[in-house]
Amino acid sequence: VTVTPRLVAKAVSDAQGTFRLQLLPGTYEATARLVGFEPATERLVVLEGEQGLLSFTLEAGETILAQIDVTASYGIDRSEPVATGALSSEEVLALPRLGNDLLRGIRAIPGVTAGEVTAQFNVRGGLFRDTTIRIDGLEIYEPYHIKDFDNGIFSIIDPDVIGSLELIPGGFPAEYGDKMAGVLDLTTARASSDLSGQMGISLLNFWAGASSSLGAEDETRWRVSARNGVIEFLNGDEVEEDEVRTASGPKYWDLIGRLEHSFSPANVLSVSALLSSDSFEEEEMELDDFGDPESDTIDSEYENSYVWLNHRAAIGDSMFVDTVLSVGTVEDDRRATEEGVGASAAIRDLRAM
Repeated sequence: VTVTPRLVAKAVSDAQGTFRLQLLPGTYEATARLVGFEPATERLVVLEGEQGLLSFTLEAGETILAQIDVTASYGIDRSEPVATGALSSEEVLALPRLGNDLLRGIRAIPGVTAGEVTAQFNVRGGLFRDTTIRIDGLEIYEPYHIKDFDNGIFSIIDPDVIGSLELIPGGFPAEYGDKMAGVLDLTTARASSDLSGQMGISLLNFWAGASSSLGAEDETRWRVSARNGVIEFLNGDEVEEDEVRTASGPKYWDLIGRLEHSFSPANVLSVSALLSSDSFEEEEMELDDFGDPESDTIDSEYENSYVWLNHRAAIGDSMFVDTVLSVGTVEDDRRATEEGVGASAAIRDLRAM
């Protein structure tokens, strides 16, 4: 179900056809589409502080099997919207994935491929860096933990805080930036009005979260979630014949929080933060072919920090203003040394943006 003009504009129904839209006051045209049926459009008037029921009756469309046309979704002059992959929070959490990782579930969407180990994914043959990843209107870069192994084993985003995601495989509007392959647009779930909390442990991390509201009318809501890695507890020293390996890590954690205040249904201000940290140390000592000792060390640290202010306001029935003010850093610091009899080497790779 899509809504024009596109303000908060898309919903995917469940198996029974039930869906829910949260819209600012105004007049809209809502269109329902289902494969094998003709689209149906209804006019919708949303009043402040009210809830309404919207229903569609779809008629079976004509099925033509004599000819199949395969076309790309890229284009400039296009009257129809790009076909996207949209998932609700329930569908996101139901996706099969290693260690409760969000980005590993993306590969279940048609047009997405990925390797067996890495959490990075490719959209329609494009490179992973050709896809924009956004959360609540902000583009984030290198959102991966344990980047020393296949460029990242899983993401820094807790799937339990995500309310919906939308994957646009090319042909997206200019508002999403200049990447070539696609856009993964994530939206955090709105915090509950009552105080609630949860915690648990998965294959990769221990996590805890809480949410609640403030004010007589629940006009202020907050949500926070934090995760800490458990893989480091599985690591240990290894001693073999003529070889000793000592490792610390990988150690990692991430935190995401959001504070939102509604001045009115048409005027919402929020402050969000996404933080993560990774570190890994390893040292190997062994004897070379002549019985002399040699050692190799690896020491790496990764930091991701984002803080952003988002203001959304509806001006009249046909204008919507979305303002994002952000500050963020992405830092990679990797060091390696090799020492032996008569030779030694050291290298440091420091990157920041």
